[in-house]
Amino acid sequence: MGLFFKMNRAIKSEFNQMLRKTEEPEETLDELIEDLEKQQKELKDKVAKRSSEKDKLEENLKHIEEKLEGARHRKDFYVARKKRMEAQKNILSAMSGMDDVSRYDRIRR
Repeated sequence: MGLFFKMNRAIKSEFNQMLRKTEEPEETLDELIEDLEKQQKELKDKVAKRSSEKDKLEENLKHIEEKLEGARHRKDFYVARKKRMEAQKNILSAMSGMDDVSRYDRIRR
């Protein structure tokens, strides 16, 4: 009989403990609030981490855009320089041709 008495007592104890939890909504709500606060903290940490990652990505993007802009400026500079040199070459060629014509005209006279 001692065994049945102990089992009966354990079952009543468990039942009473479950009954107390349902009777005391304050404790249940405290646990719920604690769980929700924990989830909130975890989410805030994730958001902060993602924000940090986003900041790093934006910084990398800005750096690449600056490099791209610099490369475009250098290209424009070298294209303009090449055109200027070609124009000078054409001018010198034209001037030297004029000079030859005028020398030829001088000889004929």
